Amino acid sequence: MKVDLPDSPSRSESYGPRRQTPRLVEQLRRARRWVYVLFEVDAWGDEVGSGVSHARYCTLGAIAKFDSQDSEFAVANEFICGRLGLLVGLPIPPGVVIQTEDGRRAYLALRFGKKGERPPPAIPQQLVEDNPAVAGAVVAFDCWIANSDRHANNLAYSREGAIPPAVFDHERALLGAKRSEVQERMVRLCSEPVVMGCLPPLIRDGSYVLECARRIVRLPSEVIVDTCREAERLAGLDHGTARLAQDVLETRRVSLTSVLQASLTLVETWGLLLS
Repeated sequence: MKVDLPDSPSRSESYGPRRQTPRLVEQLRRARRWVYVLFEVDAWGDEVGSGVSHARYCTLGAIAKFDSQDSEFAVANEFICGRLGLLVGLPIPPGVVIQTEDGRRAYLALRFGKKGERPPPAIPQQLVEDNPAVAGAVVAFDCWIANSDRHANNLAYSREGAIPPAVFDHERALLGAKRSEVQERMVRLCSEPVVMGCLPPLIRDGSYVLECARRIVRLPSEVIVDTCREAERLAGLDHGTARLAQDVLETRRVSLTSVLQASLTLVETWGLLLS
């Protein structure tokens, strides 16, 4: 099935407005209601000083990830993908790179949920039905960063528990897992679509995917350059690998809408509401 998707904002606008039926208005209201997870403080300390904001010391929980033999770019991948994901509006828990007392680097992501309890795995079908804009954005973002490992255990969402959508675990995206394979992987990713995981087969409206793709395309190149340079400084990437990550992200960014267009041969249902 050939589905012609709009590949630029101006082309999309030429289709004209869609009639706003009450049902469609309600779908749009729910779909575009981006709700972010809240974080809880583990322990409160003394006041910092006498400022008008009554600032206080506090301790928050976090999840630490280290580079390992099975995931040699974990810290860099988490840092780069986490920062870029937040910039395009994805509900990714904020994180920082730290150095331990023995000199190891780790990526710390804020722990969310009730007192930091790990939320149950998401039910992807419910996430797509209740938050199609978030689900579509995750698909577009995963395609950009070449993340083929999206599954229920690195998504969070619960109807019953009132847990808003959250997206995490990008340690094997972008640069992959092995230093010995990074050169070959980067060359391949310059042209290879990556539309994989639990969400793409469930998407029923490709416009949400393209909405986030256009947001990514509009990101300034300087944002990618600065993020990869920071990964070199903070996460210990060598200059050549940091530059490879920068080049691949830029290449995939400018071609993202056409890559997603090509992926419709894999996920035909995306075009149902675009014809």
